Amino acid sequence: MHKLIKLCLFVSVIVSLYYASATLSQTKKKKSKKEKDNKVKLSKTNVADRGLISENVKPSDIVENHAKYCETEKNTRNFNAGNVLGYVTPWNSHGYDVAKTFAKFSMISPVWLQIRRKAKGKYQVTGTHDIDKGWVKDVRKTNPDAQILPRVLFDQWSLSDYKSLFSSETEIEAMAAEMVNVLMNNNMDGAVIELWMQKPAQKSNEIIHVMSHMSGAFRDRDLTIVFVIPPPNNLESEAASTSISRKHFEKLVPLVDAFSLMTYDYSVGLGKTGPNAPIEWMEKCVKKLDPEAKYRTKILLGLNFYGYGYTSGGTEPILGTQFVKTLQEFPSKVIWNKESKEHFVAQDLPNNQQAIIAYPTLLSISSRVELAKKLGTGLAIWELGQGLDFFYDLL
Repeated sequence: MHKLIKLCLFVSVIVSLYYASATLSQTKKKKSKKEKDNKVKLSKTNVADRGLISENVKPSDIVENHAKYCETEKNTRNFNAGNVLGYVTPWNSHGYDVAKTFAKFSMISPVWLQIRRKAKGKYQVTGTHDIDKGWVKDVRKTNPDAQILPRVLFDQWSLSDYKSLFSSETEIEAMAAEMVNVLMNNNMDGAVIELWMQKPAQKSNEIIHVMSHMSGAFRDRDLTIVFVIPPPNNLESEAASTSISRKHFEKLVPLVDAFSLMTYDYSVGLGKTGPNAPIEWMEKCVKKLDPEAKYRTKILLGLNFYGYGYTSGGTEPILGTQFVKTLQEFPSKVIWNKESKEHFVAQDLPNNQQAIIAYPTLLSISSRVELAKKLGTGLAIWELGQGLDFFYDLL
């Protein structure tokens, strides 16, 4: 906790450090049409060999290299400690290209599907119009071992719907059967289930019971099941946690093949300016759920490939393409914080406005990849379309 307080103090003085520096990068000149039309020249060496994983990062290092991944290693997995799950969303289409280009992932989860209760004993999986079978074929050609596990969200459920589900074995079986049928009919390898955060309060045991039925239905058809869980909210007292407790986690362990642990959005969740996921906090989250390291291979440590921009006008999410653009347009200084192991960018905006951006860098990601190796977990990336292409050299 003392370190996190120090971190908040650090963030509060970033702007003053920014103005004390005399080495700010200047706004880039507009590129000519000829320059814009030039295809990115990929690299034959990875970001480590190019010396790009560093505390001392200049904006130009990111702008000039972000698209230059190592072409010779795009099918080589550098992270072998566990599974790597990559999410893909229809609203960030670059993720579809990433999944087809890099054979770095053991699991790919397109965010396509929702499960809804329509009537008594009647359930419907929606979103099937988003299923792109041609893309699935392309991914499997590049990465034959990757499992395609669409995310299934429990969407538009009322308290009455949950009550009906919890009170009837027939309802649970009908819901699980609908989900399995859609997955099998579309040649999927399983699913990522997002249910825990949508559940009514005080219904954790009921959700675990539902998952026991779903687990049986999935395993009867040899389908993989990944369960999304939030980080423990209270790292001091498990009983006070409003999120997921160790007790509930351990009950879910035999029912699922992996957990997608959402270790990000730390500062935004607290309503503060600060790091996306302090590395010490990430480690504590894993150790709280599994202190004796019995089930670490089932935990996929969440990595954010997006960031946040903080200004006097509020907080906004920022994607990789936006991050690069703002580095090109505004004088910026990149500052490393050793406590959180994240970089912050301080910027001078028009009209005497200032901004602080917390967006992943090669060193922040590399530090978390090493943490996953140390803890014995896998990785879950939200999400591929939001990142920068040279990130994938690290995987």
